[in-house]
Amino acid sequence: MIGIVLEMYNYYAIKEIRRRKLRTAANTMGYIVAVAFMIIMLSLAHAYTLTTTDALRGIGTHFMVFIPATTQCPCEFLDVGPIIKEFYTETFNMNVVEEIKDLPGVEDAAPYLMVILGNLTIGGIDVDRLATKTTAVSPEEVVEGRYLEADDDDAVMIDEVFADLMKLDVDDTIDAFDYTFKVVGIVNPGIHSRPAGIAHMYAPIRVVQEMTWSYSAFNHLIGGDANAVLVEILPEGDVEYINTVKESVLETLEGHVGKKGSIVGYGCGTPARNVISLTEENAWAISLILVASVTLFALKSQLGSVVERTTEIGILKAIGWMDSDIMKQILIESVLQGFTGGLIGCCVGYVLTFLMPLLGLISAENLILTVTPLIIIAGLIAALIGAIVAGILPAWRAAKLQPAEALRRF
Repeated sequence: MIGIVLEMYNYYAIKEIRRRKLRTAANTMGYIVAVAFMIIMLSLAHAYTLTTTDALRGIGTHFMVFIPATTQCPCEFLDVGPIIKEFYTETFNMNVVEEIKDLPGVEDAAPYLMVILGNLTIGGIDVDRLATKTTAVSPEEVVEGRYLEADDDDAVMIDEVFADLMKLDVDDTIDAFDYTFKVVGIVNPGIHSRPAGIAHMYAPIRVVQEMTWSYSAFNHLIGGDANAVLVEILPEGDVEYINTVKESVLETLEGHVGKKGSIVGYGCGTPARNVISLTEENAWAISLILVASVTLFALKSQLGSVVERTTEIGILKAIGWMDSDIMKQILIESVLQGFTGGLIGCCVGYVLTFLMPLLGLISAENLILTVTPLIIIAGLIAALIGAIVAGILPAWRAAKLQPAEALRRF
C-alpha cells in the first residue's frame, strides 16, 4: 500500500515537473551551478591547502633543541667538536629523543649529530624520521643523485654550494675525518633547514657516531650519541599550545642533561595554521552562500508554482487529498529537482575540476588535484538540503489552501 502511494506521488510529481519545463529547468540549473561550483572550489582549496601546508609546515611547525656549551672551540689547535650554528654543544644519549617523541603535542622527534673538523662540517641524520626531513634535509631537496638510505655505510649527501666550490659531482669521492665517502646526492636545503644549520655533508647518524668515536680528535669532546633533537609539532593548536609543547620538550632535554638548553626555530607555526584554515573556510563559506542563494531562488520559484496551481490543489483536496498528501507532493517535486541538479552538478564539477588546468584557467603547478568522495557527498547533501528547505514553505502554504477558496478561482 505504501509503495502504491509513493508511486502515485512520484507519478504526479514527475508529471508536474514535465508540464512546467521552464521552471523545472531553472531550478535544476541553479542546483547544477551551485553544486558544480562547490565541487570545484572545495577541490581547488583542498589542493592548494595541501601545497600550502607542505610549504608552511617547513617553516612553521618544527624546531630544534640543544645544549649550548661555549662559543669558543674547546680544543687547542683546531676547530673540532660537536657544533650547532656558532655554539659548541653538549652531547647526550639517544634515549632522550624517544622521551621527547612521546610528549603530548609532538608528532615526531629525531636525533641530530653535527660535528666540525677544521672548516668542514658533517651532519648525522636519522634518514627515516619525519622530523629530519622537515628540520634538516628532505628527499625533495635532492637536486642531483639520491637521498641517503639507512644502510649507507660510506655514502654522503653534500650541500650544493659546497659541491660547486669543491667541484664535486654525484659518484665522486671525498676524504674527510679519516674516511673516504662516496657522494650519492647533492642537496639544496630550503629555509626550513636553517634551524638545524646547513652542513657541508650529511651521512646516516650511526656513521657519524662511529666516526667520532674512532677519530682521536673527538675522543675527549663527544661522549654521547647526538647534540640536538629535531622536533615536529602536531599540526594543531594556538600560540599557547605551541609554546607549551616547546617548553615541555626543552624541559625534558634539560632534565636529561642537567644543563640549560636552547630552542632554535621560526615563530610561524600559528600564522601558518591560520592561513591554511582560512583557505578552506573561505571555500566552504563561498560555496554555502551560493547554495543558499540557489535555495532562495528555488523557494521563490516553488512559491510561484503553488500560486499558479491554486485551482489544481483545490481540486485535489476536494476529491479527498489530505494536507499531508499535498505537502508530500510539493516536497517530492522540490527534492527531485534538487537531487537531479545535485547529481548532474557533481558530475560537471568533477569534470571541470580537471579540465580547468588543461584549459589554462588556473595554474596547476605543484598542485595535486583530487575530488574526494567527501566533497562529492557534501555537494549532493547540500543540494538535497537546499531542495527540502525550498520545498517546505511552498508545501505548507499549499496544504493550508481551503478547497472552496481555491475552487472559487477556477
